[in-house]
Amino acid sequence: GEHSRLDRLMAEEGALAVVGFPPDYASAVGSLKSSAPRCLTSLDYPQFYLPDGSQRRTFATDSEANSDYPACIRRESETISSHLDTVDSLMSRLITAMAGKENLVWRTHEDTKTRNFSSAQFKEHIHVYEPLEGANDESVWASPFHTDNGLLLMITPFREHPLQIKDRQGRLVNTAKLGDDSLLVLVASGLTDWLLHGTQSSTLFFPVPHAVPSLANDLVARTVFARMKVVPLEAFPCNMMAD
Repeated sequence: GEHSRLDRLMAEEGALAVVGFPPDYASAVGSLKSSAPRCLTSLDYPQFYLPDGSQRRTFATDSEANSDYPACIRRESETISSHLDTVDSLMSRLITAMAGKENLVWRTHEDTKTRNFSSAQFKEHIHVYEPLEGANDESVWASPFHTDNGLLLMITPFREHPLQIKDRQGRLVNTAKLGDDSLLVLVASGLTDWLLHGTQSSTLFFPVPHAVPSLANDLVARTVFARMKVVPLEAFPCNMMAD
């Protein structure tokens, strides 16, 4: 029943939605959407220009840095992040049960202690996409289809301008139904192509391509909170040690 459905989702769509979060999460997501555009602009976070002529500003932090969120969105960000901690531990248990604990181990040369999937570090990003005046319509994408290099991506939905994802068959999966009380969890390519590389378990997960459609001619800024599970650059998977 439930388990085979989850297995199929991970293998075919590489993504699932967690829905029905408590009200404090949903109101934090809503509040972040309304506050982040002004907040990140006022603090002059760097702008990136996107293929469709819109721009993106990003606040970035990671689990090692312990830096504060910007004061103007701190409360919302802390609420969302604490709920992501919960999902992170649930997903770690699920993925470990599916892939086998022995296949999810990595370490660094400096550190002989092995780490497992649940101890991975993470990076958090708050992205605000904004259309520019007279943006060109030549590109259909603000961010074209790509997979992420980390292990797992968790991202808040934005119903007015939903993330597009493609399943293993290349079919578009619509995320437009997801409201503020939801979270998207996406398999990233580091899980299959790096950590599980060469194991049978690598086929159980599909690293899912995702894209942000063009914001040209849109009135509204698009704000998302994302957390990516990552490992240090110098790490290597221990399942390769057997070779």
